Amino acid sequence: MRGIVVAAFGTSYEDTLEKCIVPFVDMAKKEEENVKLAFTSRIIKSIWAKRGVNYFNEMEAVSELKDSGVEDIRIFPLHIIRGYEYEKLEVLAKEENLKLGEPLLETSEDIVNFVDKIEFADKNETVILMGHGTTHMADWVYEAIEEEYRARGYDIYVGTVEGERSLDHILPDLIKRGIKKVILEPFMLVAGDHAKNDMAGDDDSWKSQLEAREIEVDARLIGLGELEDVRELYLNKLHLLLDKR
Repeated sequence: MRGIVVAAFGTSYEDTLEKCIVPFVDMAKKEEENVKLAFTSRIIKSIWAKRGVNYFNEMEAVSELKDSGVEDIRIFPLHIIRGYEYEKLEVLAKEENLKLGEPLLETSEDIVNFVDKIEFADKNETVILMGHGTTHMADWVYEAIEEEYRARGYDIYVGTVEGERSLDHILPDLIKRGIKKVILEPFMLVAGDHAKNDMAGDDDSWKSQLEAREIEVDARLIGLGELEDVRELYLNKLHLLLDKR
């Protein structure tokens, strides 16, 4: 008997959970009957626990499947890059001898496929994408995404909350070019805390910093998990994990 652990970093917002994570649980359930959702973020798990709602972490989800008699367990990650949260899954998969799927943007081919499918705006519009970012070596993905879009004529910047590519990396070029309007959108699975506060909030957010420099901002709270084309890319990863490709 086979089962799937759908592993996400998680979100503390119920609306983004329903819009950006639950659809992937439903996706997995179309492939296998035994499916468990897991949050790799201990902080997110703790926030929900304080509200009286228990979500499994990745180890608990695997144990739950094993206790119900599932022997062949596959881990389907919703992580975008191979960062520290994904490494938790790698450790678990190695310890338990489980098959682990790839993050969304694992290879240069993944990046090309993503840019082929996902169009954030027209080529005459300036877009800033906010990724999470990391001190992990996988942070290279954000620059690679920006370069791929720019190679195709899109005026897209990719910055991150953590990692090296902050808004400070982008602002000087916007000012130098005299850009007066930008679209601001999360490059994250969910439009959760970082998107609602760090990106589009009222206090010291990317939006407020841009507006302070007289740049008009169209902030769009749309997580990648809401986009059908992104879901299709994840489905391809799931089929690869399940040996269906």
